[in-house]
Amino acid sequence: MGPTASSWFIGSFAILHFLIVSVAGLAPLTIYLMEGVALKKENPHLRRLAKQLITIVLELAAVGGILGSGVVVSLIGLRPAVITLIFNIFFWLIVLQLVSYIAGFAFQFAYYFTWDKNSPRHRLWGLLGAIFPLIPFIVFSAAIAFLSTPGSWPQTGNIWNAVFNPGMLVSLLHRMGAGISLLGVLIIVLHVFKQKKSQGEEKIYHTESVKFGTMLVIRSLEAQIVIGVVRTLLVPPDELTMLMGGPLTLIWVLGIVTGVLAWAALFYTSRQPKIPSGRLYLVAVILPVILTVGLMSVTRSKARGEFSIREVMTRTDTILALPARYQASDVPDGAKIYAESCGACHPGLVGDAPTLAQARHPDPADLAVFLRDPSAIKIPMPPYTGDQEELTALISFLLDIPLEDVNLDQPSAFLGLQ
Repeated sequence: MGPTASSWFIGSFAILHFLIVSVAGLAPLTIYLMEGVALKKENPHLRRLAKQLITIVLELAAVGGILGSGVVVSLIGLRPAVITLIFNIFFWLIVLQLVSYIAGFAFQFAYYFTWDKNSPRHRLWGLLGAIFPLIPFIVFSAAIAFLSTPGSWPQTGNIWNAVFNPGMLVSLLHRMGAGISLLGVLIIVLHVFKQKKSQGEEKIYHTESVKFGTMLVIRSLEAQIVIGVVRTLLVPPDELTMLMGGPLTLIWVLGIVTGVLAWAALFYTSRQPKIPSGRLYLVAVILPVILTVGLMSVTRSKARGEFSIREVMTRTDTILALPARYQASDVPDGAKIYAESCGACHPGLVGDAPTLAQARHPDPADLAVFLRDPSAIKIPMPPYTGDQEELTALISFLLDIPLEDVNLDQPSAFLGLQ
């Protein structure tokens, strides 16, 4: 699979994962707040809707986890260089993300199973089940924003410079708006086709649910549109060129326009005494909202242009810049050489090599002579055959002295065994 085909494959798979995870990551907090308002205002319809959503969220979280694993496997297979670097940078946060995902899943189950049991810890489980899913969502947003705006990380190599990169907050808020709007769309889809066919309390329940979903979408669209415009003030110059008169202009404009049209349609319908038909909602609201989220997601993904990580790694995995700590060292590693060349016998029955070297051959040049020809003093040990640079690194490790203090040019008198 070529670079272009693999890019579209991963991108399509990742967008599907993003749509599901955005809902699964933000819905628990929304549900927790919904239930709190419902209990305070004694609104049984809102609480019933919240319970319905927690059931769906548990299923979405499971599907999102499977898709997330699929995205990672695809990236490892198709783009190993970039995924390896991201894993190295965000390693402990990725571990935290995994632990938080599992913990959030467990607390959401506890929240669901104590829903109608008047448990004193029910609201606590809901709060924990809402907080833990936010951690993977934030880490994911930070890592994705890092790809486009690495900030000062290429110079410092500091993980917090990578996490709190220049685009992190804006991208996080933008994705939160997208997630809430998709949750609102989900609520509308679940109830708009039922409210026309139901009667009595059921009709009231479906109608209130559609109104609540509409309110969520309206507010989240406002946030997305505003942030989508403000974001252009914060992007790197080359990305701004792509957005303003470049290859991404049409996609970006369509994303904004469809968002405005969806907002106008929702605003109009929310002011009507009766909720329009489900088909009208589908054509005028639901599809435009999903299209808006998708177009904005594609814009963010494609804005890196020729980079996998802007100014760090190209699409062809060529490294442009890395912090010193992430660069491969040309200096041989004495500990590694010792483990590979001497570890089979030392320490073992023949003793600890660093201790023996420091006691019997404290002079680097003498130790070098011994390592090159142990048989000269009748020691049954194979000679070291590495080059001079590797020998210097090995002696530095054995004698526990700085590399620059190892001088092999002027050997002193051979000391032999003491």
